[in-house]
Amino acid sequence: MAHMLTRAYPPSVAPEGPAVYLPFRGEDLLIATDHSLLTTNVMDLTTNSYFLGMWDNVAIITGAIPADASLPEGVQTIGLRALYDHVSEEWWSLAGYAAQIVHWETDHRFCAHCGGEVANEGRTWGKKCRDCGRVTYPPVVPAVLALVHDGGDRVLLASKSGWGKRYSILAGFVEPGETFEECALREVEEEAGIIVTDPVYTGSQAWPFPHQIMVAFTCRHLHGDINIDKEELAHAEWFRYDDLPQLPPPLSLSRATIDAWIASRHLANAAR
Repeated sequence: MAHMLTRAYPPSVAPEGPAVYLPFRGEDLLIATDHSLLTTNVMDLTTNSYFLGMWDNVAIITGAIPADASLPEGVQTIGLRALYDHVSEEWWSLAGYAAQIVHWETDHRFCAHCGGEVANEGRTWGKKCRDCGRVTYPPVVPAVLALVHDGGDRVLLASKSGWGKRYSILAGFVEPGETFEECALREVEEEAGIIVTDPVYTGSQAWPFPHQIMVAFTCRHLHGDINIDKEELAHAEWFRYDDLPQLPPPLSLSRATIDAWIASRHLANAAR
């Protein structure tokens, strides 16, 4: 059974006992040189530390390390994308949560409404302006992934400039006044020029680059030929489930969505 983080909010303080430390220097996490997460307290290097909660009776603590700070022996930095290959998906998700809180606490010190200084609101990660009283919270930006299939064995995959030979499913940010399903249909039409229907939710993933939530759907092609938006895509093409190009890395929801669709086609064809 998977564990879940019992979240803590300011002004909670970590209890005495075992802890895992997830400090960041810029966008990079500090880990041991053997690629294990830090269980020795290094928070004296941080300008501020934040208690995130308890994970299976272990305290999770994060913070920001100054860019010019010297690292202790046996400690190195690593980007979140590279970290995925060295820790479980659960710990990678916790590191992503830590990164978002550090980003929020470091970059949001003034009110976006009046420019006044803000302070922790208490009992949440919200910040309250000392001047106008407005409370703001860490941003979570929703984006939709849309896997388009033809109702049979083909899937629509697209590539962007700079991706090389890699292809993925279509994606885009949710706009004001728009549902997730409406976003999926709109993004496919705008980027690929085709009309799709039957959006079906398949999963979601917190994506800390820097603070997105990815929501995945499958959609069925209804009509129209591919006509890409060349400012968004370099190429798009239909591929059979058993003859696919290079795909996104395993950590992404886009890859998980593609893999699930591939498995469904294998089952469907095996049942014939």
